[in-house]
Amino acid sequence: MDYQKRFYFFLTSLAVALIAGIYFMSTSFAYGVYANGKLIAVVKDKNTVDRVFNDVKNQLKKEYGIDVAFEGDIGYKRLLSRKVTDYNELKKNLLKSLGYKIKGVEIYVDGKSIGIVKNAQVARDVFVDLLKPYAIKKSEGKISGYYIKEKVSFKTRYVDLSEIVSKDEVLDLLKNGVKEAVEVYTVKEGDSLWSIARNFDTYVDTIKKYNPGITENLKPGDTLKLGQEKKYITVVTTQTLKEEREIPHDVKVTYDSNAPYGSVAIKQNGENGKKIVEVVAVMENGVKVAEKIINETIIKNPVTKIIVKGTNRMVATGTFLYPSRGGISSRFGMRWGRMHTGVDIAATYGSPVEASDGGRVVFAGWESGYGKLIKIDHGNGFVTYYGHLSSILVKVGQKVAKGDVIGKVGTTGRVTGPHLHFEVRKNGVPQNPLKYIN
Repeated sequence: MDYQKRFYFFLTSLAVALIAGIYFMSTSFAYGVYANGKLIAVVKDKNTVDRVFNDVKNQLKKEYGIDVAFEGDIGYKRLLSRKVTDYNELKKNLLKSLGYKIKGVEIYVDGKSIGIVKNAQVARDVFVDLLKPYAIKKSEGKISGYYIKEKVSFKTRYVDLSEIVSKDEVLDLLKNGVKEAVEVYTVKEGDSLWSIARNFDTYVDTIKKYNPGITENLKPGDTLKLGQEKKYITVVTTQTLKEEREIPHDVKVTYDSNAPYGSVAIKQNGENGKKIVEVVAVMENGVKVAEKIINETIIKNPVTKIIVKGTNRMVATGTFLYPSRGGISSRFGMRWGRMHTGVDIAATYGSPVEASDGGRVVFAGWESGYGKLIKIDHGNGFVTYYGHLSSILVKVGQKVAKGDVIGKVGTTGRVTGPHLHFEVRKNGVPQNPLKYIN
């Protein structure tokens, strides 16, 4: 029995050893590949994973022309395995388990992000293409220089593939900008496209874009859509321009002591001149913002406008003004057996008395019967009298014009109440004032 037991034990041990030998012969040491803590593959050596990473990077670079960076943690653990993951499966599992970012170049204008392109060369090409028309103009001598006003900068960073935009998209944005909010404006009297553009800080061309078919013939009540195109880039150019411009004519004022005071006559019409002006102009996106004149050639001299103003305050017009407010209380002619040499105008006390025509004051004072009296010589044989005044506002020798206030209605002299005694005398002879008052 003991013999049999030992024999069976020997056979069992031998079988176990054979099985173990066979197992170890069919297995080997390998590495478990863990992505973010999860087993995704088994490989013979770690270099296999590196090769897969490099192949994927090269494939994406060949396909998109951009570099990639994988995201996530890769770990390894040594183990025994009878089977390893094949190359394609490993590649598939890595891409599935790990995210990746694209290496792009972000374009900034004055610190504001404009877009992300796939590499620095594309970013540079954007601005080469943007400035190409200006480079051509410079080579043709049409402009002397150009530059971008804003600060442009590039920054490399890893982003999602969906964030990459094409060169043409960025170029279009930089060329045309973005359209901002639109509002409706109602045209007012005196408006023009230029004045509206100036008031709303936009351009005439922009207004025309928002309002196809619009012309310069605006009418009050017309409505316009107003919006702004915000441009990110300002291209500044300098160029020499020749322009024909008008020379504004001067205005010369002369004075004529023989002409009535306040009269205005044009002795010579003015006419603008013309000149050719050569300037160095500074343009921003095609709009002139400054200039320096370097040469002028006059092709037509301006003609000065001459205006003649009259200064003679005493010139008589030949017609007489009603000198105060109020109705006539006593007319010219015989009254109570004696001659009434003028007319009485019933006006309230202190009412203004006006010079009936232009002339020179020859008397201003007290005269018996008249009280406070003013006499004006109109230089053509006519003298007018203004009596019974409460106050005298002119002096002897003073020149007055028709309508000037010379005194105020009163009750001085021989009167029964406030009124103005008004006379018109021709060559010293009293005349009926009503025949001369216009």
